[in-house]
Amino acid sequence: MRKDFFKKQYKNILIGIFVVALIAMVVGISYAAYTFSGTGTKENVITTGEIVVNFNETNNISLVGRYSETDVQGLANTDPNSTLEFSVSSNIVGEATVNYAVGLVEINEGVTLTQNYIKIYMTKNGVVANGFSENKGNFISSYKNKSIEGYLESHVIAQDSLTGVQTNNYVVKAWIAEDYDLPITDISNNTTHSNQTTSETFSFKIKVVATDSNLTVKEPLKCDSMLVDNSGANAPELPTNAIAVCYNSEKDIWLKADTTNTNSDYQWYSYSGKTWANAVTVTETNRDTYLNASVGTEISMDDINTMWVWIPRFSATGDTANYNGGTQSAPGAFNITFVDNTTTAHDSFTFGTQNLNGFWVGKFEPSHKTLSEQTDYDLLACTNETCENAKGIEVLPNKVSLRRNNVSNFFYASRSMEQNGNPYGLVSSEVDTHMMKNNEWAAVSYLTYSLYGRCETLTNCKDIGINNNGETENYSNITGYGAPAGSDMSAENGAYNTTLGMDASTTGNIYGIYDMSGGAFESVMGVYKPATLDGITDRSGFSSSIRNAQFDLLPDAKYYNVYTTSEAYDNAALQHAVNETNGWYGDLVGFVSPDYPWFGRSAYFDNGSLAGVFTAYYGSGGCGWSDSNGSFRPALVK
Repeated sequence: MRKDFFKKQYKNILIGIFVVALIAMVVGISYAAYTFSGTGTKENVITTGEIVVNFNETNNISLVGRYSETDVQGLANTDPNSTLEFSVSSNIVGEATVNYAVGLVEINEGVTLTQNYIKIYMTKNGVVANGFSENKGNFISSYKNKSIEGYLESHVIAQDSLTGVQTNNYVVKAWIAEDYDLPITDISNNTTHSNQTTSETFSFKIKVVATDSNLTVKEPLKCDSMLVDNSGANAPELPTNAIAVCYNSEKDIWLKADTTNTNSDYQWYSYSGKTWANAVTVTETNRDTYLNASVGTEISMDDINTMWVWIPRFSATGDTANYNGGTQSAPGAFNITFVDNTTTAHDSFTFGTQNLNGFWVGKFEPSHKTLSEQTDYDLLACTNETCENAKGIEVLPNKVSLRRNNVSNFFYASRSMEQNGNPYGLVSSEVDTHMMKNNEWAAVSYLTYSLYGRCETLTNCKDIGINNNGETENYSNITGYGAPAGSDMSAENGAYNTTLGMDASTTGNIYGIYDMSGGAFESVMGVYKPATLDGITDRSGFSSSIRNAQFDLLPDAKYYNVYTTSEAYDNAALQHAVNETNGWYGDLVGFVSPDYPWFGRSAYFDNGSLAGVFTAYYGSGGCGWSDSNGSFRPALVK
């Protein structure tokens, strides 16, 4: 309370100085002199006209003791020091046209008073200039990616042209946006409680360039347009050092998204429009650059090491008869309602004692920098939560899935993704990385077959495509590929950013989760566990046998789902996508048992119509299903 009080009091003594110096550059204005000789004795001479372009400043902005203002307040300020006036004029004899551009240069930001908080407004000859809206300021940061090659590296705010004798008069106003708060330092000493603000300064210069050639402004790249999100989905909770991204299909690149989800050019998500929120982590090399970069900056795939998709908290309801499995090959959509963390929801949104607003799921099956293509078993060798080999895990498209490890290896590897010194920048005190649970898989499958995923209406849903890109010699597969649902290995497929590939995502577009049908059989943390382990056979998965999960003890209960009898799920509506969805789209369920206690999901790339998000089968927890090559998927809660 005391800090907030002082914050409000000191907000009104902000010192912001705008030092605006103006420099002119006129380049490329040259015409050759032509000589023409007639057939007579007298020389006839023709020369070009003269071109003169002037740039004149009459004052500069110098704001002292300013505080944050609304657009109305900033524009209404009559202080002469709050306005910059300049003109660009020409004296051209002839028909020549000169093109010019106005840009901001030598921008010097304060520690917190950055271009994200400074607004400008410009008029030309008494009316609002092109690129500005009446009575509305533009953030200086919005011009950061506007450039003219060879002339202005960034921050182009206007362009125009001149002919003959002409003058264009400009007026620029600048102010501090209303959402800026002056930083406060607590300088309390013993029983004396005090706070102190820090003065900030921001400055820039105007530069005008002119030429007789074309001046083409390079506009910033934008993300594909989305619908406004009115789904009511909880906003994604972005982990420290993770970056929100959106997609530009024209350039096939990911751009830094607007985390407020209000900038339509860089909108982060729209569950109403089947575009789920995506985030990435990047290698340490350029991490700080990306974190400090403006919205719209390209995030290179060469720097990304994991990709994630947000699953918002929801409740799922419906007719038990409709959702009870085994009878419908193409049932209707799940009835999904997004809810806050005080409202009862699907049980995947309870993590221990924590009621989650949502959780993150790996966008692809994981791969590994060095181990994915190895053919030996259990090379991860992860037996605790500080496993060094886990630092090689990636979650990326077009990679060979990480396979051939038992459940405990996969579990401890996923837990180790948050360890100190991890390559993703994750902070262990803030996040919980873990191997995907069976109920988390179910939540993704329910959202997939809803109006927010692959269903156009409550009665019309399109089955998810299959990743059929694999080879049977070592049962390896490539992440992110897709082919039509039910396809065998001979069917044409495409990478994650193609039409075929996107049909195998949970949304039918690039914003969904991949490899949930086909690819590798994915182990999940769902296990048969009676009240006591006495009398369970050696294939229980709890022993050190190579064919088993090799857990000496199961981890904390929040990391796995417990199952006892299959009958408990025979008439259960909307639970864990096992018996209640058995038979949907040809996907079949085999329930866990004492001999085969671990659930696996999705099926293999060569399983055709048997593969799907509702496919669930049992196994020993060893190095794959039927002693082949299973994989897993990481999840993350914040």
